[in-house]
Amino acid sequence: MKKPTKQAATRLARLARTPIADNDDDLSELSPAELRILKRRLADAEDRTRYLLASFFSPRFALYYMLADDLWIMNQPKQATLFKRKAAAMAIKALLGPNTSLVKCRVDARGGLVVASIEQPKRIRVARAKR
Repeated sequence: MKKPTKQAATRLARLARTPIADNDDDLSELSPAELRILKRRLADAEDRTRYLLASFFSPRFALYYMLADDLWIMNQPKQATLFKRKAAAMAIKALLGPNTSLVKCRVDARGGLVVASIEQPKRIRVARAKR
């Protein structure tokens, strides 16, 4: 890898110091359809809802899916893949099989998973036979 020259470094420093002009006039040139798209994208960027794929065996034992390595991780949701789009998570869920659950969760301002926000599965009580 080449080392940056002194000229390139000074050019970058000069660019970093130049103030960015406020172009409020640019927004008035957008069409109503473009403004709707821009607002939708902004709302999408600010939405902190994410989705996990999980397989719950018991309240204390769950497997979370990591897409990058095609692995299931035991009881560590912070290492699982977070999906921003529900449709993408549903498509992967369809490939994984019927025992996989789509779990809604939230992320903090830095994009890290808030573990307390993970929805736990409803506990099913099984009636036991009397002895």
